[in-house]
Amino acid sequence: MDQLHAPLLDQQTAAQIAEFIALKVYSLWHQRDFVSLSLDPTPQALKFMESMIRLFQTIRIPPSVPTVAMYYISQIKFMYPTLSGGPGSEFRLLVAALMLSVKMLLDQSPTNDLWQQMTDIPLQELNKSEREMLQLLHYNLDLDPLRYQHWAKQISQELQEYQHLIKLSADLRKPKLSITVSNPYLSPVHSPVYPISLF
Repeated sequence: MDQLHAPLLDQQTAAQIAEFIALKVYSLWHQRDFVSLSLDPTPQALKFMESMIRLFQTIRIPPSVPTVAMYYISQIKFMYPTLSGGPGSEFRLLVAALMLSVKMLLDQSPTNDLWQQMTDIPLQELNKSEREMLQLLHYNLDLDPLRYQHWAKQISQELQEYQHLIKLSADLRKPKLSITVSNPYLSPVHSPVYPISLF
């Protein structure tokens, strides 16, 4: 799997990818529209995003790991479309998928004890989540190179679309500046005001 390895993510990129993947997993797991959730995330989704940003900045993993984790989750949803969990279950789901992805892709991976320290999820619960995910995947963690390449390309495109969407949303929320332009030949009472949009 050496072709899947890539340089470690820098802090800013890790945060962006963590935010994107958290929203993707949340929308997939709870059957919510991704675009609507991106523009107006629920409090639970925001909490999940913040947790994943902290985790990604702590563990410093190559981009292939979250991509494969997303792949595993999508496979589970494909095989069991009605499967979902209660509030907060998305965090355990993604952590379990990341644990399996790290073990699959990297020669050296954190122990479950270390994952427990990084996530504050009790060790027994972590072990259970990992076992349940393996069962749902029928213990098949192999990646078909062509399917993986297609998946990685799709996720990369969706990440770019998400970043564009967020930038567009931020631009639309920027206040328009109004600049007062005074003409010395007019009295102050009649000074015209020209709204000038600088953004």
